[in-house]
Amino acid sequence: MKAIQRFLWVVLLAMPVMLFAQSSGKIVGVVKDKSSGEPLPGVNVFITGTTLGAATDVDGFYVILNVPVGVYDIQASFVGYQEVVLSGIRITADKTSEANFDLGEAAIEGQAVVITAEKPLVEKYTTQSVSLVTSEDLENIPIRGFNNVIATQNSVVLQDGNIHIRGGRPDEVGYYIDGASSVNPLNNTQSIYVIQDAVEEFQVQAGGYTAEFGGANAGIVRTELRTGSKQMKFSVDFQTDKFASAGEKFLGTYSYRHHTGVATISGPLFNDKIRFFIAGENSFKGDRATRFSEGFTLTDLVDANLRNSDVNNGNPDTVASYIYPNGFTPKQEEDQWALQSTLLFDFSPVQLRLSASYSDRSQQFTSFYNSALGSMNLTPMLNVLNDRYYQDVFTNTLLSAKLTYILSPKTILDGSVSYFKSKLDMEDSYFGSDWQSWYDSSAVSQHTGGAVTFKSQWEPEEDYLFNGWFFARNGEPWRRYRKQEQDYLGLALNLVTQAGRHHELKFGGDFRQYNLRRFLINASVMNELNVNNVSNVEDVPISSWASSGNPVNYGYDIYGNKADSDQFRNGYQTADAPKKPIFGSFYVQDKIEYNDLVINAGLRYDYFDSKGQTFRDILNPVYDQNTSTFTDDNWEDVKAFQQVSPRLGFSFPISEKTVFYMQYGKFIQMPQLQDNYSSSQRYAYEYISAGFSFQAPSGFGLKPQRTTSYEMGFRQQMGSFAA
Repeated sequence: MKAIQRFLWVVLLAMPVMLFAQSSGKIVGVVKDKSSGEPLPGVNVFITGTTLGAATDVDGFYVILNVPVGVYDIQASFVGYQEVVLSGIRITADKTSEANFDLGEAAIEGQAVVITAEKPLVEKYTTQSVSLVTSEDLENIPIRGFNNVIATQNSVVLQDGNIHIRGGRPDEVGYYIDGASSVNPLNNTQSIYVIQDAVEEFQVQAGGYTAEFGGANAGIVRTELRTGSKQMKFSVDFQTDKFASAGEKFLGTYSYRHHTGVATISGPLFNDKIRFFIAGENSFKGDRATRFSEGFTLTDLVDANLRNSDVNNGNPDTVASYIYPNGFTPKQEEDQWALQSTLLFDFSPVQLRLSASYSDRSQQFTSFYNSALGSMNLTPMLNVLNDRYYQDVFTNTLLSAKLTYILSPKTILDGSVSYFKSKLDMEDSYFGSDWQSWYDSSAVSQHTGGAVTFKSQWEPEEDYLFNGWFFARNGEPWRRYRKQEQDYLGLALNLVTQAGRHHELKFGGDFRQYNLRRFLINASVMNELNVNNVSNVEDVPISSWASSGNPVNYGYDIYGNKADSDQFRNGYQTADAPKKPIFGSFYVQDKIEYNDLVINAGLRYDYFDSKGQTFRDILNPVYDQNTSTFTDDNWEDVKAFQQVSPRLGFSFPISEKTVFYMQYGKFIQMPQLQDNYSSSQRYAYEYISAGFSFQAPSGFGLKPQRTTSYEMGFRQQMGSFAA
């Protein structure tokens, strides 16, 4: 809540001198006399329906900066010449669109010539591999699911639900929504769900990108949300396969109880100066695994697990039948609600545009810990006898705004403010997130009406062993509980100026302050109440609680309560403060554009301060066995990481149909911060369990990952419809 308040204060303070806008591109072109081919100076070129425009110089050249992403009509008018309108010009984020005019002498006063623009199949202003998908493409593509659409683009592979670009790992892809990062810093993966119907356009930049962006070694995905229309529009789309029961067939295929429903509404609010866009989606998967195999039935099963006392007593448990359903995996549901919205106040010369994204997703799983196998990766078929399941609940929010101040027609100053929050909480189908009840035999028995009993107060029965396979009993609990929360407040500032006809200079930087919390613990630690004959968790000796629970806790104490600072009790450290890493960058770039040569040259400076600590001497740490902690003089601050990275790209338009390009760049990204941080109790556990040494230490100041990328290629138009 405090972070949101800070976000709103920054926005309010910035409003008097800035205006909000989405990502933008620019339009350039030359206006000539149709008969003589001579350039025409002083021609008024403007975008219809907006206040954006420019006048041509002595060479007939014009440039219009800060054009919001979308499709526009561009009009050119000059005294004594017929007006010409180029219709359907697509403007793309940070790209140059070309619109040239040939004006003929006016034959009929007031009549304009309308020409429908064609999208070029070969982009001559792009110096690296970029795939662009627009809202028009998304309306026509026969694919549902944003990641599935991304996977159709060049250099992209979708595997196990994760996006890979050019063979890179999923955590090497950067994601931006309306210019704000939507990556979870703990694992460097996309957190914000994108509603396909809410997208104006997205770009996949593979192998390299300009100095303006960082934090991704394989590539980036940039998404721009739609802005409200000037006429009221409404759409609904609902798809389902729920025409048969789970595991049964309809029209020759199984039903997986899937559905997706999307609704959008867009239009003016009071008048066309205030426009809104809202998209909402609910998607449900009855079977995330989408299994196609047939089921089976086992009968007359006899338990052979020698760890069960009844087996040793000659009175083993039996199960009359075991049924695994056809074409359907039970307890593998996923339910997601998402909302994305933009609001535009267009009171020229001041404009205000805000955007918001929110998603809530619950994901069931049934892979239970097996005490005999020591495995946490049992397949769902070994859990059919267990009606108890668990689910991860993800809640993600992204608020962002881009602020722009027009210093002159050719110089733009913009700033952006963003707030991101991501939460994960694990829930049990019996007790929700009350993990201290998961192993409570009394609570379980009461919840199930006595149908489930445990071996002892805090210890469940052993698994069945049927035909050499371990099967979970009904009511078997999950072993380890987890929750985490991370947020950031981000600021950025950019200055772009068109210096003459050929140079577009851009300077800028950004800053993000993170706040990270994480808590993991063995839920079976509650057995320590019985071992120590106490009724309150805080009465359990801290050393016993830590060794049995093996907690990882920063931003929480060892019991899972939020903590904003280090906490100590009886000499033991019971809580670690949240981790607060800082990321900053500064860049300068020059985009040089000639008819037969385009150069993108830039430098980027990256700064990463983990605000973490490492051991002064990891081979000989001083460990206090009385309090299970390392003394303060063991630690030293991790030094901040800094790097300057060059970026250079060339494009050589050989003709309108052929372009050669090449790019070179150095790229860095932060490591997964879940590998960079741990807690004092976890460090002690690792040290003791490895015989007073660190065999596989976590954290300790991991440095960012570095990549040097080289690329050469060409784009060739083949006929009139393909390239």
